[in-house]
Amino acid sequence: MQVRVRLFGSLRERAGTQEMNIELPNGSKVGDLLKNIESIVKGVSIMIAVNSKKVDEEHALSDGDVVAIFPPVSGGAYLSKDFDLTEALKKVKSSSRMVGAIVVFIGVVRERNEGYKVRKLSYEAYEDMAREELERIREEVLGMNGVHEAVIIHRIGSFLPGEETLLVVVGAEHRDQAFRAAEWAVEQVKRRVPIWKLEITDQGSFWIEGEERRRSSLQEIDDKE
Repeated sequence: MQVRVRLFGSLRERAGTQEMNIELPNGSKVGDLLKNIESIVKGVSIMIAVNSKKVDEEHALSDGDVVAIFPPVSGGAYLSKDFDLTEALKKVKSSSRMVGAIVVFIGVVRERNEGYKVRKLSYEAYEDMAREELERIREEVLGMNGVHEAVIIHRIGSFLPGEETLLVVVGAEHRDQAFRAAEWAVEQVKRRVPIWKLEITDQGSFWIEGEERRRSSLQEIDDKE
């Protein structure tokens, strides 16, 4: 049987390609696939999804499966090239006349990180799965006490210091409910959504994958126009 493997973050860089087709014996499991591509995944903490659903190494594979393999994530609910704060506020405010507090979080690219001068951050995502997970987080936020509406948008692409990358807007009946829900949403986006960032600095480029900082083989990247 044949499965299609999709690689993200530093794994894509290691393999030198985003996708590959792998032939495996019938009855193979995810663990068998990982042995087949050991040179790519060795030494890297990974997560695995088959047909956009997270699985473990014991999951049985079928012919035609799409297997996404990615490092730990860096971090309505949707991906976008841009976002409009005014529209997001309007959506949340108009959701219910019971909304008495709106909390806004905007993630911004900072100029320095861990002593390095940041030139640019580049975000990439496993888009289908990222959209599903963002919407799932939003639904969980809407189930929190007092919350009436939430907007979660993560931008993908390349961004310079000072540019916005993440927007979370939560409307609730009381301020403590709105603050609590917004903070929780931001943490869940960082932990669960398959989005990775490549940090381009004056000292080289680094993949930020979970708690790890992995140097990239990328030597140079053009500045954003």
